[in-house]
Amino acid sequence: MTLHAAISRRTLIAATLCAAGTALPISSFAALPPGPAGQDGIQTLEKEAGAEIGVSVRDEAGNVVLEWRSQEQFALNSTVKALLAARVVEGHMKDEVKVAVGGDAPHAPVLSKMNPDDVISVKDAARAACSESDNRAANLLMKTLGGPAAMTAWLQWKGDLRTRIDRYEPDCNKTSTYDVRDKTRPSAITQLWRKLYLDFTPDERMEWEDMLKANKHSAHLFKAQVPQGWTVADRTGSGSSDDETNRSVHAMLFDPEGAAWFAAVHVRMPAGTDLQTRDAVLAKACGIVMRTIAPGK
Repeated sequence: MTLHAAISRRTLIAATLCAAGTALPISSFAALPPGPAGQDGIQTLEKEAGAEIGVSVRDEAGNVVLEWRSQEQFALNSTVKALLAARVVEGHMKDEVKVAVGGDAPHAPVLSKMNPDDVISVKDAARAACSESDNRAANLLMKTLGGPAAMTAWLQWKGDLRTRIDRYEPDCNKTSTYDVRDKTRPSAITQLWRKLYLDFTPDERMEWEDMLKANKHSAHLFKAQVPQGWTVADRTGSGSSDDETNRSVHAMLFDPEGAAWFAAVHVRMPAGTDLQTRDAVLAKACGIVMRTIAPGK
């Protein structure tokens, strides 16, 4: 079955369920039993939710712990903000620019409160982008770092030939099954995040971790699933178009001894699927990942 056929079939299923008064509310997922871990768990969730779920998980040594649809293309969305922050940490921490450089993109809880002529450090803009998902801060970073093409070239220099950055916020969230712009693959992301993490100096690593740990939009995802003593540094994203909707989280998961796992989880659902439902599916997928990494804990 082609990807288009799979999406179309799931769209029909979702429409049928809605017509029957049994659309996919968040409570229906919360009521599901924990279920199996690993690929079996992801496949079961796909069938229950009418979704396509891309997963890649690697340990610190680079070993694959879990993969499903890991080589398929999924939307990057606002997870790009973690990559912008990584490039800032790598060599732009002392740069300062005017707030006006960020433009007037919607959802700017930090930069919208500042005067356009105010000067902000690139480091503070990266923190705003990662913690508050501030779109003006993200656009300011993108422009300061040379634009989408320069960011894609930087990713290629890092060895990631699969991830591409093409647009600014919020246009990068207007995704389509047939549009190759602003796409990545789960496997590419876990390889990239691991490389960035290991290549950073200890101070750079700490800066990047702190920016991602401050994410205020992910308390219900991995942070709600990890065992006691674990910590999470992550970045989330979501988007939609006339033919699909999506939700994603990229994360570093640290056990109490400091060992790291790198995870990328993407959910693709039919057009019109509300964010609450996508969130519920993504949270379930995060739980499956954790049962795979830390069974019984």
